[in-house]
Amino acid sequence: MALCENSCPLHMNIPGYLQLLKEGRLEEAFELTLRDNPLPGTVGRICYFHCQMRCRREMVDDPVSQGEIHRYLADTMYKMGKEKEIYQRLIKEKFSQTGKKIAIIGAGPAGLTAAYYLVRLGHRRNYYDNHAKAGGILQYGNTGLPLPKRRTKQRT
Repeated sequence: MALCENSCPLHMNIPGYLQLLKEGRLEEAFELTLRDNPLPGTVGRICYFHCQMRCRREMVDDPVSQGEIHRYLADTMYKMGKEKEIYQRLIKEKFSQTGKKIAIIGAGPAGLTAAYYLVRLGHRRNYYDNHAKAGGILQYGNTGLPLPKRRTKQRT
């Protein structure tokens, strides 16, 4: 496992999507990113990027700026209208229904991420949140985070 991948809290396949990006395979890079990170546009704007502190590129020039790559992939796929096609590929891989229904308290980033993985594993989920819309602090908080005024759609 690469140092950057090992230091990432999501343990993303960083070398994998960087290679796909290098080859110009944007859709596949976005899909690989989504497998580990269901909110790449958001994470690309707010993560502290522990991976950059362990990036071997720093020995040559500068560490790879993962945040910019996540934002670029997500924003590009949404602008091109390709996100639905890619999400459909992931949906086809969803495990068979288990019959289990899981309650998720809070529909913020952590709850949305948990739901993403649970649904992919074949479980049904219900959100319980005080707010009408999902998103938690990203939707309702005045966080000062560098999120765009008009948020990029995120789906789970």
